[in-house]
Amino acid sequence: MKKIKFPNGMSEDLAELVGIHLGDGSLSLDKQYDYTVSYAGNLQKDQFFMDYLNNQYFSLFGTKLKVVLNSKRNSIELRIRSKLLYNFLKNSLNIPCGRKTDLSIPNYIKSDKKYLAAFLRGLFDTDGCVVLQKQDKYRYILLKISTKHNNFAKEIQEGLTFLDIPSFVNKKDTSVNNKIFVGYDVVIRNKNVPKFFEIIGSKNPRNFTKYKDMGT
Repeated sequence: MKKIKFPNGMSEDLAELVGIHLGDGSLSLDKQYDYTVSYAGNLQKDQFFMDYLNNQYFSLFGTKLKVVLNSKRNSIELRIRSKLLYNFLKNSLNIPCGRKTDLSIPNYIKSDKKYLAAFLRGLFDTDGCVVLQKQDKYRYILLKISTKHNNFAKEIQEGLTFLDIPSFVNKKDTSVNNKIFVGYDVVIRNKNVPKFFEIIGSKNPRNFTKYKDMGT
């Protein structure tokens, strides 16, 4: 069994981890009482970021997660079975278990600008993207953070406002196999995009490289 160490108190790295987890992470407990912490990503686009996340785990908890590659599904997964780590994330950091049906920014993060910026960076690096929008002869750079939950989208928008980064929430309907799925994008645009990268930033090359390649 891997030995786990636990941080003394809250930190920006932990706040960033909470954001990453609400984006691509999972806490699960099965019938065999296997306590599992896992993260999923795209093998081609997210491998560097998954390496970064694994190094963060080692820095924070003194252990690394198992790397599972699946070339057929173009997926990469990090996972570890640990009751201690599961309970720490659940009870100390207020990370939800099971299906993500009611996401919320923890109160201890909302009230601290440094923690909030780190949290939003982790969330953006997992559930966010950089988009070049074209309209007639004009080109706009947009940042989007996507979620299935309206209340969570509003919390993200409020958090950005707290950091003096204007944004708006855009509702979207996606059709998959004749079924309509409702989602929400928190959108940052124009001069607020460089402000986002200045205040919050990104650790995922998928995002910051694309931003730089757009001529910033």
